[in-house]
Amino acid sequence: MIPTILITRPLDAAKDFERLLYTKLGADIPCVVSPLLDIRHLSPKIDVRDVQTVFFTSAHAVRAFAKLTAERGFVCYVVGSATGEAAHSAGFDPIEGGGSAESLAKRLLKDHLKGTILYPRGTHVAFDFASALAPSEADFRQEIVYDQCATALSSQAQEILSGTYGVVLPLFSPRSATLFFDNNSWNGPLFVGAMSDKVARTVPVADVAKLSVAEAPTTDAMLNLVERLWADANHLEGNSSAK
Repeated sequence: MIPTILITRPLDAAKDFERLLYTKLGADIPCVVSPLLDIRHLSPKIDVRDVQTVFFTSAHAVRAFAKLTAERGFVCYVVGSATGEAAHSAGFDPIEGGGSAESLAKRLLKDHLKGTILYPRGTHVAFDFASALAPSEADFRQEIVYDQCATALSSQAQEILSGTYGVVLPLFSPRSATLFFDNNSWNGPLFVGAMSDKVARTVPVADVAKLSVAEAPTTDAMLNLVERLWADANHLEGNSSAK
């Protein structure tokens, strides 16, 4: 048996990442999709009449916000390309902010925006935009437009973790990483790929076979990282079989 890649992103994002992995590594690689978070759109009453600018840090926020208003005449910023694709599909004309929350905040400050800036977001966020944008002259508002509800791993995911073969685990957020390590155990070697240093800090390093951080907080960088970890996992299994 060869190692398995376990994808724990919310379902839509997990399926997209799985599809990209099949393209990059081949359609025969074993992948298991088992979300740790369930995305649920909310229905807050949002008054956008005074909003000049919106920014998004996830495709989930784009899709949830797009259902709440038909207005698309905002200046629109996004954290990176994946969120930008979702924004473009929803009818916005997005400006990419550099691939991370920190770089997006710097871009927003650099552009000296005026009026009201709206940040549609999920219930749980990893970066404090309110503090980061405090120096701005703009009026900053946040609206929670979706929730990220914790879910348990599927029986299939638990089965592969209970085996003795390697598992490659890409992690995209501190919350999903914390949920995984607080609620699950594993028997075989675990090869963890973290999207950022912040995600990596939630990983119990002594308990995993390898922990690596992506070169950038982007989908492409995570795909490259999983490819490297996949090679490492197979190399370990090959050596184990030889013994």
